[in-house]
Amino acid sequence: MDAFVFASRTETQGMVLLEAMAAGRPVVALDAPGVREVVVDGRNGRLLFSARPADFTAALATLESTSPTQRQQFAAAARETAEQFRMCRSGRLLLSVYDRLVNRHEVRLKDQSAWRHAIDEVRVEWELLKNMAEAVGQAIKK
Repeated sequence: MDAFVFASRTETQGMVLLEAMAAGRPVVALDAPGVREVVVDGRNGRLLFSARPADFTAALATLESTSPTQRQQFAAAARETAEQFRMCRSGRLLLSVYDRLVNRHEVRLKDQSAWRHAIDEVRVEWELLKNMAEAVGQAIKK
């Protein structure tokens, strides 16, 4: 596969797009929530504003006509984008937000144990999810 084509307007998290990008594939997709947060037109793929087949065809033809160097640049940008959304990075960002909220003086609650408990629960769930994802990744590599 040279590119990943996505015609849906309902990708809420951009997961399939990031999976394709992790494999170094540029994405051709409709400009929609979840997509526009991941695809940068002309850098790691193409964002389309119309669902017309002719627009998809033109975008794919443009990608096909790029030089090998440009294809490598698209692939590198796609991988770089996927890297920004890796689970461990996203999890660390989420935990840092929780920690900042809990530790802000303006947000001090009478009983912070509920916050601490919630953070601990998120950490445990995150570790479980991370371990499952890593196991799946290892299984796919084999």
